Amino acid sequence: MLILAVGFLAGMIPAMLLVGFFGGRHVEKQRKELKLQYERQVTALRATIRRLMQRIDLLSDERKQLKSSNQSLQEALREQHRYTDDASAELTQLKQEVEKLTADNLRHEGRLQEARLQQERSDAQFSLTVAQFTEADRLRRHLLFAANQLRSLQNAGQGTASTSAENLSTTHYLDLSDLSAAELDVGVIESIAPLYVERLHESGVHTVADLAAQTPARLAHFAGLSSWDESTQWIAEAKALLTPPPTAGA
Repeated sequence: MLILAVGFLAGMIPAMLLVGFFGGRHVEKQRKELKLQYERQVTALRATIRRLMQRIDLLSDERKQLKSSNQSLQEALREQHRYTDDASAELTQLKQEVEKLTADNLRHEGRLQEARLQQERSDAQFSLTVAQFTEADRLRRHLLFAANQLRSLQNAGQGTASTSAENLSTTHYLDLSDLSAAELDVGVIESIAPLYVERLHESGVHTVADLAAQTPARLAHFAGLSSWDESTQWIAEAKALLTPPPTAGA
């Protein structure tokens, strides 16, 4: 048995040595592979760390920019607050001025209403005065014309009642023997309203002779007429007054 055990051990020792040799080479190979894998991981980690550091730098720069922008925005916000406060104060002042103007406007409206009522009363009084003046002027012209006709008939000296009656009925003619018709005021022309008489006076047309010497266009311009119809009629009436009546023997 001893011999057998020794023989078994003698056979196992070389085998174990061979296994140890080849096992050691395998372990060394694994160690090298693990070392190489570790170095690769370290290199990758270093690259990742560099990228992270670069990212951190970028984020730091962005943070600085954001901080600067935030300060600018805060300053702009404070400026806006100041502007808002100033605008609010100005708006309050404007409201007060508007209220004051509204009160003044109400007072002015009351005064304007009173002025309107006064104007209406003045217009009514003026219309009444114009009507009275027109009527008085119409009567004055009738009286003046009648007086001139009477003097003309008296100076004519025709001597017969028929001739006097004829001359009285001929109201369109005036005798120039004593009172010149040319010197009569244009107001004796009944077709000329007082307003136009005043305009003619302002334009230098005062007498019947002045009126007869005008042209329809010029007269219409003086009186402010839109057509020549009335001015033509006025000139015809003035010339008729300047034409002496026919004598009894004619």
